[in-house]
Amino acid sequence: MSFTDEDVVPRGRNLAEYCAMFDLRAAERAVSMLGCADGAASFNAEGTAAGLRIVSVDPLYALTAAQIRARIEQATPPDADAQTMERFLADYDAGVAEGRYVSGSAIDLPFPDHSFDLALCSHFLFLQAARYDLAFHLKAVRELLRVADEVRIFPLLEPGAVESRHLKAIMLALPRMGVKAERRRVDYEPQRGGNEMLVISR
Repeated sequence: MSFTDEDVVPRGRNLAEYCAMFDLRAAERAVSMLGCADGAASFNAEGTAAGLRIVSVDPLYALTAAQIRARIEQATPPDADAQTMERFLADYDAGVAEGRYVSGSAIDLPFPDHSFDLALCSHFLFLQAARYDLAFHLKAVRELLRVADEVRIFPLLEPGAVESRHLKAIMLALPRMGVKAERRRVDYEPQRGGNEMLVISR
């Protein structure tokens, strides 16, 4: 299954939310991080300003700032965090020029092997299980593990606050891939029962 920028509905979450959902401790914030499917998050903008080393990848970044703004205005629900997305947009052109916002798909990441210490995938894998099948999920996990030493995915639910239909199969497949997997509770629960991430490491 292909994945293009046309599939993306821009949403944004801030640095504090990323730190909470991925349980990022102070020491971990010093490592090189990849944000996969970051969309209109201000994670990169805020993190870079705070001295963090972050690259964000998303098909959305094939668009200009004006095109992304138009898509946000068309597709974003009224209860979304406008301040977060404005922070992202204000940083976007500079971030593209600096190589911090890179256009790319979760199943075909445009980075060499072992480019990052940590890859974070927020509100894409598992959550969108109805749109992206198990094969897509497995390919994305393999690709994230190719470019990063550790992968964290949040949340483990799909809409309706039910466990993602792909989670059990992924958990069974990971040991056969020679990696470790752990469901870890975090201090962040945007929906009832949605307070776990999956941590995958070599």
